[in-house]
Amino acid sequence: MSRQDGNAGVNTDNGGNDDDKRTGTVSSARFNLLSSMVGGGSLSLPLAFHQTGNLLVAPILLVVTSILAQQSILFLVKAGIYSTESEGRGTAAGEAAARQNATSNKKGTASYENVASQAFGPKARIFSMALVCACCFFGTVGYAVLLRDMLEPIVDSIVKPPEGMGGGPTLARNAAMLIVVLCITPLTTWKNLTALRNVGAASMASVLTVALCVAYRSIECQLGVVGNQENEIDDDANENNMRAYPPSMKELLDAVPLFISSFICHFNVLPIHNELRCPTSDRVRQWVRTSIWPATLFYYVIGFTGSMFAKCTPSGSVQGNILLDFDEDDPLLLLGRLCLAMTITLAFPMLVIPARDILVRSIV
Repeated sequence: MSRQDGNAGVNTDNGGNDDDKRTGTVSSARFNLLSSMVGGGSLSLPLAFHQTGNLLVAPILLVVTSILAQQSILFLVKAGIYSTESEGRGTAAGEAAARQNATSNKKGTASYENVASQAFGPKARIFSMALVCACCFFGTVGYAVLLRDMLEPIVDSIVKPPEGMGGGPTLARNAAMLIVVLCITPLTTWKNLTALRNVGAASMASVLTVALCVAYRSIECQLGVVGNQENEIDDDANENNMRAYPPSMKELLDAVPLFISSFICHFNVLPIHNELRCPTSDRVRQWVRTSIWPATLFYYVIGFTGSMFAKCTPSGSVQGNILLDFDEDDPLLLLGRLCLAMTITLAFPMLVIPARDILVRSIV
């Protein structure tokens, strides 16, 4: 018994275990990749744009980085396909199975450890597994700290912090962070990333709201509607608010990692590809292009508009987290903080599931 897949135009078998079948669409794959890529790191792009020149060099660096990210993802997909085909190469049954898997709806088995093992030998398998787990672990820790910072105004309004305590950990702030993490933990037990497609869509809607809040306040700043009322703005520091080139090589080198880290999503590329229905080269390129370039446009908007807010800061610059340059009692940016907290919270499963699957494969 078979049915025609309207999206992919291929026959899919209804029998067997659904967990072994490809259920992802280009749309779900796009949201999952964007959710892995776009997050709290985008708040550092205004600083990167300010350091490198928001009129010329920063947009060029952003486009070059996006092109390199796109090509690296496509290369990784090809390497994953090659590694699975190589496992069965040399036997007639293995080659027949590889050809069947390429055209069937059976879930893929490509993984980082297989790619590393095929390229560098068996020892590289363990190293790559440890590397991906470490990347996901430290990403989760960083997001947990950022989540605590985003929840800080809300927690402090409920539980007054100790006298003289500014930003940083308190019992109430850590407890709030832990409660949110525990609430999202059940999503990390889902069997595949495609099941999180609605979570990815909600995450993107939240981070888009953050960008709109930043852009709105920056436009008001340029029109002279808002400004820092507590500190006198140094006109000399703000005269270079719009510039084409970085003021020094040091600032350029400091900003390059911020651009690169904004496109880090490779730990989820192969798991998403394994679940994509009819993963032809055209569909894979469509998936990657429609993920990378909307993210690039989003990064440009928040990077450029956020860097322009330097005009309304006393130092004439912006911080590594653009939200820290706005007043804590600003209701619009409070909305932005809540939306960013939601984006970070919904990103936890995208960081945990790849590491979980690697640990399971290493044990089973």
